[in-house]
Amino acid sequence: MESVASARVRQLSAGIFAELAARKRQAVERGVDVIDLSIGSPDLPPPPWVMEELAQSARDPGNYGYTVSASAEFRRAVAEFYQTRYGVTLNPERQVVQVMGSQEGLTHLAWALLDPGDLVLVPDPGYPIYEASVRIAGGEVFPMPLRPENGYLPDLGRIPN
Repeated sequence: MESVASARVRQLSAGIFAELAARKRQAVERGVDVIDLSIGSPDLPPPPWVMEELAQSARDPGNYGYTVSASAEFRRAVAEFYQTRYGVTLNPERQVVQVMGSQEGLTHLAWALLDPGDLVLVPDPGYPIYEASVRIAGGEVFPMPLRPENGYLPDLGRIPN
């Protein structure tokens, strides 16, 4: 059967986290005690007070429905955090956006900033979504190997004009 995936999707490599999960599953089946540091998913439940707050919020009918954007209170809190933590001033109405997670955020960022064919410097190794988001947006990936001989920093002399 012919693939129904788009050309953009077909150019993506297999997900490293799915591969690591399969390897972990195989190791566990062999009786190996595995500490999983791959994807960063929690393997412990949240504290009881957090679960109670979540349960109370789930019982509140006012908490259901689509949100068009993050609340003004949330955006102000993010801007205050960045000012306090990093000394960066953000306009909460124009410079703060709420996303579901880093992968979604980085993908949307690539869609917002890249045109097809734009060249993007991507660290290697790096978080898989760095490369995938560029490819999905139609950009061209320029790998920047992070090697011991460069102190694990990109060799900026390799960047094409």
